[in-house]
Amino acid sequence: MKIYLVGGAIRNRFLFLPVKEKDWVVVGSSSEEMLKLGFKKVGKFFPVFIHPISNEEYALARTEIKIGHGHNGFDCFSLNVSIEEDLYRRDITINAIAEDKNGKIIDPYFGIKDIENKLIKHISNNFKDDPLRVLRVARFYSYLYHLKFKIFDETLNLMKLIVKSGELSYLSSERILQEIKKSMLTKNPEFFFYILNKCKALYCILPEFFNLLDINSDKIKNFYKILKVIKKIKYLNLDFILRFYSLIYILIIYKINELKLKNFKINYSKFILNKKNIIISIFNRFNLSKKLKIFAIKIIDNIFLINKIELLNEYKIVKLFHDLNINKNIKNLFFLIQITFIYKDIRIFFIDKNNNLYNKNKYMIKIWKIINSVDIKKIIKNINNYKNTKEIIINEQVNTLKKWIKVNNFKSI
Repeated sequence: MKIYLVGGAIRNRFLFLPVKEKDWVVVGSSSEEMLKLGFKKVGKFFPVFIHPISNEEYALARTEIKIGHGHNGFDCFSLNVSIEEDLYRRDITINAIAEDKNGKIIDPYFGIKDIENKLIKHISNNFKDDPLRVLRVARFYSYLYHLKFKIFDETLNLMKLIVKSGELSYLSSERILQEIKKSMLTKNPEFFFYILNKCKALYCILPEFFNLLDINSDKIKNFYKILKVIKKIKYLNLDFILRFYSLIYILIIYKINELKLKNFKINYSKFILNKKNIIISIFNRFNLSKKLKIFAIKIIDNIFLINKIELLNEYKIVKLFHDLNINKNIKNLFFLIQITFIYKDIRIFFIDKNNNLYNKNKYMIKIWKIINSVDIKKIIKNINNYKNTKEIIINEQVNTLKKWIKVNNFKSI
């Protein structure tokens, strides 16, 4: 039995990037031997095992032959397979480097050279057998873009062939979401979408992306404009849900602004209904939680109010806080401020009697503090008809906000 460290751990070491996890390949062993040594088998389609102490993945060296559709349409052979043969089945050269227990590097497909040349390159024409590689290469491009990596021209051509073959339709929603999640947490998530669009895969993988913009893949004229909008999400914390919500929000706002520039009259109720149906489709397809879906729908329902929050009167803004469930939860408020990029808006909208200036961010936090200064328990104690409890609380919070505005001579500038 010989054990080799492979893949991302070796690649990242040569790139001076953090090593997040280690993957191992075992040559000259069998499933029976691995189980006897205390390893736990987890691979449904491939011979993969979890180490009993480190919990790291150990896979038996294998070769693959394409026998069906999609990412799992392979027959695997793991008897008497060498490390070089195992590395040959991998997607790109920079992921096909191994190291033995003595520190010797095995690099039969010149992955180190491609790292030096900053090149994302396929190993062989077998690359086109696995449709998932389209998403993986797009993800690696977004991951390595800040290091000035490029995709080899022939590799991009093979990605286009995969798209034309229709193989992408056999990828599961779970596997697609996994690649989207990883890409959204890179330093340049916008280039994941850029590459997918360049090889004509974006419409197959994320048709909702185009539906949000009311276009199809053939009519998209200037993708760079959309990229500039998408790239904003890289400034957010490394949280997929945060970035995913923000992506939805900024694409809808982009569409609203585009319609306004063209002087289109927007049927607001029809527009909102259309976008809500698209978002519901996304959340259902990727099996995202009901709680997340409900909050996303609330944001879309109120997107016009959120976008112009500085123009709302006291009642509308307090009502908005309640509708979005941020009236009590400060975490939800900060979440909203981030996904809408309100925290980045430095424009000053208000001033008080002490010459304190307020941008949207400071304004919303101040309102939250004011409405939460109202003693709700005391209000409920004095209520006779509990059917109107919420409206009574809102009115009391509105009155408190109005008093504060008057006392502090709070006004727009």
